[in-house]
Amino acid sequence: MVEPVSLNLHNAHAALRFYTAHLGPASPEIIALGSAGGFSGAEFWKVRAAGTTWLLRCWPREYRDPQRLVWIHRVLGTATANGCTCLPVPLEARDGNPFAVSDGALWQLEPWMPGSASYWSEPNDSKLVNAMRKLAMFHRSVDSLRQSDCPSPSLNQRIDLLDQLWANERPGALLARIEAACAAQPENPLFELSQRVCHRFRQLASRVAQDALPLRRLDCVSQPILADVWHDHVLFCGNQVSGIVDFGAMRMDTPAADVARLLGSLAGDHEQKWRVGMAGYFENSALPENDRILVRIFDQTTTLLSGMNWLRWIFVEKREFGELRPVMSRLDRIVARLDALAGTDPTAKDR
Repeated sequence: MVEPVSLNLHNAHAALRFYTAHLGPASPEIIALGSAGGFSGAEFWKVRAAGTTWLLRCWPREYRDPQRLVWIHRVLGTATANGCTCLPVPLEARDGNPFAVSDGALWQLEPWMPGSASYWSEPNDSKLVNAMRKLAMFHRSVDSLRQSDCPSPSLNQRIDLLDQLWANERPGALLARIEAACAAQPENPLFELSQRVCHRFRQLASRVAQDALPLRRLDCVSQPILADVWHDHVLFCGNQVSGIVDFGAMRMDTPAADVARLLGSLAGDHEQKWRVGMAGYFENSALPENDRILVRIFDQTTTLLSGMNWLRWIFVEKREFGELRPVMSRLDRIVARLDALAGTDPTAKDR
């Protein structure tokens, strides 16, 4: 998590002055949503004006690169123009940019997406298939932005992080620092979960690294991907996908990373659900053979490294995440997936 910009309704009203052409002359109704349950550091407001509802977003400090936002918005515009209708494309501000600069921060106004992230509370195969179809539709809709095939940057970053953590037990390896920080805080409510995460990492790291290393030079598709497409970012009305949200992590990489991220989040360790989800994806898009090979290792490395990332943030860097319950829930799910990974291939378990 990055530090939020910590703005108030006065700042939000100031930012909305850049969008009066869309909102009309009347003063809009603004409802502060805080972080909206996320951990990115962004802040949000629900805006009602001219009979329409919008979402006002203030980007966190690490996303204050205007050129990066221009690229993200261009990708969303391309996807929408090519038929991907579930994306909240930001509006143009009065200066023609897809964002506004106000009070030293970057802001954007985008359509309010209906629905809720309800898959975990009300799961079924129709939702799973529709989510994977929409993901495939996005990938297909931005195929025109594809670059030359190359090894996956994300996979190589994960292999490097595994080496930093494990480092063959070198003194000062990141894993040892994380374990020491966790051991020094037995009073922390997350202490027991931290011990389970560290134990599983030691058990699994070598095996996962050995599986990943031969794939680091494998050429695969390079095109825009969502990169953080998971349960909370896929909204449903009934069984239909009503929106896909949050694009701060968007980058160029193989679509296999998105497939693994979303399926790992929704299907977990259920073999049948993986088959159903993959079939839904292939209805609207296809993955070349090299990219298909990477789906399994992306899911494994996500499972293995996400727990260590949380422990580093909490125990080493002492970051604050507000309410404890959502963090504990995330770690509980990670531990369950680590337990499954320790026993079998994560795509080959049905429970």
